[in-house]
Amino acid sequence: MAKPKKDESPQTETALVISVPDAMKAPDAVLKALARLPEDIQKNLSKAMTPLAPAKRGMKMAAGSRKQFPFLNLMQKSTSNAPDDCKAGEYFDDAMTALGASLVGYVLLFKEERVFFSGTGLACRSPDREHSIRGVYCEQCPEKPTFRKDGAGKVFKDGGCDDCIGIVLLMADFSGMYRYTLKGKAGQPAQKMLKKLLPATDEIFSRAYRFYGDKREAGSNTYHAHLVEVARDEGGEEVHPSKDEMTVVDFLFEKVLEWSDQDDAEATRMTKEASGGTDGTDGPQRGSYGPGGEAGDTVDVEGTTTVGSEGEEGTGTPDVEDHAGSL
Repeated sequence: MAKPKKDESPQTETALVISVPDAMKAPDAVLKALARLPEDIQKNLSKAMTPLAPAKRGMKMAAGSRKQFPFLNLMQKSTSNAPDDCKAGEYFDDAMTALGASLVGYVLLFKEERVFFSGTGLACRSPDREHSIRGVYCEQCPEKPTFRKDGAGKVFKDGGCDDCIGIVLLMADFSGMYRYTLKGKAGQPAQKMLKKLLPATDEIFSRAYRFYGDKREAGSNTYHAHLVEVARDEGGEEVHPSKDEMTVVDFLFEKVLEWSDQDDAEATRMTKEASGGTDGTDGPQRGSYGPGGEAGDTVDVEGTTTVGSEGEEGTGTPDVEDHAGSL
């Protein structure tokens, strides 16, 4: 595990061994801080920040063709597409690289989203739970989440898409920057912990977190839930970025926010164009997508409709991931 960084970074300026695209408009303070970091960290960052770099001046790229962050996946027993050297409860990315049983990194984005998977993969995604990439307002969509109550008053999710949390995670050693989606019953523990942990700091990225899987049982099935905790070194101290690292991480955070805003704007544009420019106010009231739920909340349900290889409607089987790199 990464050790906590000292408050002061070495002030001996070394060489900037990577090329930061001019279009990223990195301030001199960021370039100088980056130049003081070790060469291996700089090279890691050069690769990690590729999705944030705008197209070269004069190149007008379609919104759907812009580079995306690689995705993190927590392997489940039922996962059919994973690296040979990855075990259940371990992480891998959509390049089929095994990443181990735990990851330490800085959260650069925490975002409430919705996703819907069909038998062939991702069928729809909403980056803001209002507009979707297939051009339908969420509140007017036939696939929005539906719920029911049993005789004891427990709320069950019957079908439709899933409320989820999407985060952007920068590894503490700057070896990668990933999209990481927490959805279904497997993702709820980490969702709840992040909602408590992230507001407790000045910036959500000012300390590192450790993500890992925890084996659990659901009836006759087993799965790995997503868990998170504050990252600590061998001496029990919290892991924080150094002064120079903090300068660079803050810059990347602002670029991730710009990337996220573009994502929202594209979904909004697609939805409005498909609906003839209407605002969707003739549909159901916003936030009325199920009993016990309000806009922005994650409903803690006992059963799920799992789209994939594991689970049946209303059985209580956790909604686990089996769709590497499909978001």
